[in-house]
Order: sequence, then C-alpha cells, then structure tokens
Amino acid sequence: MIPVVGTFTGAARALMGLIHSIVHLVRSIFDCGHFSFHMEQVKFGGFHTMKGLAEMVPLLGTAVGLVDSLWFDPNAPLTQKLSKDWKEDKLEDKYKNAVTLFANGKEVRSLAKEEFEKRAEKFSKPTVSDLLEIFEYQA
Repeated sequence: MIPVVGTFTGAARALMGLIHSIVHLVRSIFDCGHFSFHMEQVKFGGFHTMKGLAEMVPLLGTAVGLVDSLWFDPNAPLTQKLSKDWKEDKLEDKYKNAVTLFANGKEVRSLAKEEFEKRAEKFSKPTVSDLLEIFEYQA
C-alpha cells in the first residue's frame, strides 16, 4: 500500500505467482491423479500474478490493498456475514466435538473426539498413515 514499496512487493508477488503457476502446470502433466487440484493451484498462482501486477501501479496497488484488507479482515462486514452463515448452518456444532478427515476438500469420515482419542492412544506421534488407520479410511 506504500507506493514505492508496493512496486517492489508487487513485482515479487507477480514473480512468485508466475512460478507457482508454472510448477503446477508441469506437475499436472506428471501427476494426473490430482489434475484438478493442480489446475486450481494454477488459477491461484494466476490470481497472485495479476494482483502483483496491479500492486506495481501505485494508486491501483493501494486500491487492491484496500479491497484485500476488506475481504480478509476478520472484522470486515463480508467476513462477518460468512461467519454468521457458518453459525446459522449449524456447521459450527457439527465440527465442535468431532475430529474430521477431509480429502480433496470433501468430508470423508468424522469421529467423535472421545472415539478418536481412544483410537489414537497407541500412537505416540501419529503419522498420516496412522491417521488413515485410526479413521479406517481406504484411499
């Protein structure tokens, strides 16, 4: 948001976004099992490239910074609305006393907190494969 500093940080963000996109484009070719994930990451990198290019322009960078702070600030009206929707949908209660396994952004299995703790007792420091065993999940 500071004009001179924003020019340099915008250039860095644009470069990192470009590198991020290129890496995931290449990975999508060799890791076909996660193609959609890599394409989402390409979009994410493209978003940051465009945002970095906008930040390089002094006044435009300030506007982008303001919009960004309004969107991601926990006390901003939009974030408050999303939080309110979360509570109205009772999702907060659903996950409050449970441990839930997500795969590719989808809920796969959920265990009550007590049940999870009981199953996890035999592992001192559970690894990912241990967690899959605890949840009895077959990938």
